[in-house]
Amino acid sequence: MRNIKDQQLLYDNAIERLKSGDFPSGIYSLYKALQIKKDTDVELELASAYLDVGCISEAQKYYIRVHNAQPRNKEAYLGLINCYIEDNEQELANFYFMKGLDEKVLTAEELDDFFVQQKIEEPPIKLYDSKDKSRVVEIASKLMLGGDTAYAEQLLKSVARPEIKQYTEICSLLSLLYLNEKRFDDAAVYADKVLERDESHVFALACRILVAYHNAFYTEMELYKSKLLAVDVKEEGLVVKVAVCMMNIGDAPNAEKYLRKLLDINYYDRTTLMSMIAVCGAQ
Repeated sequence: MRNIKDQQLLYDNAIERLKSGDFPSGIYSLYKALQIKKDTDVELELASAYLDVGCISEAQKYYIRVHNAQPRNKEAYLGLINCYIEDNEQELANFYFMKGLDEKVLTAEELDDFFVQQKIEEPPIKLYDSKDKSRVVEIASKLMLGGDTAYAEQLLKSVARPEIKQYTEICSLLSLLYLNEKRFDDAAVYADKVLERDESHVFALACRILVAYHNAFYTEMELYKSKLLAVDVKEEGLVVKVAVCMMNIGDAPNAEKYLRKLLDINYYDRTTLMSMIAVCGAQ
């Protein structure tokens, strides 16, 4: 069984390899070091090495790990900013840029030095405005897609107030986040907040159906299902949501019904849809 000494040897070897330009061997040694024990320094070096070789998504993954474990880690902040700049995600770079300043983890002078070192002539302009909730929603959605659900949740909950214009959309995103994480009670809470504003909200109804199904509350599931099926769903994305919801609860006839509705959309992949309909029909 390997111990901390083995990890240190692997770490030291990795640093030497990276300094000499042998990135494959250096990255491999860091990866092996992490298998012995989780270590912030190792994760940061691994993230930096991935960034140096252009593996942005891998670098981002390790920076986010450090960021979630140590929210005030300066190197993780700067690493994430750099990742998003490299990946041409200016708004996400700006999100961490402004968050670092707001939380006093970073100073304006440090950021100026950082941008000079990165040879970025013009730092991102301030897009993260606390009064612009549509922008906050957009950033949180991207964070969710990027896997940073902890910060997406924090950001959305910070603006989930009834007086906010995008309140329904914010609650809908939170219910989706919780549903994906199988936090069904939390998903139900935010779906209900949506339904208080819009009793025909397709995703919120679908969410409540799935929560009831997973909790084996079948009477409740049928109640929400009857409400959802009563909605005249026409928009493609919503039709897909209903079809998937029905497939997830094993309701093949209704899944087929909504999949067939998609065939009216000319640009849709009919072969794929017909295969899905066949599967539903066979159940």
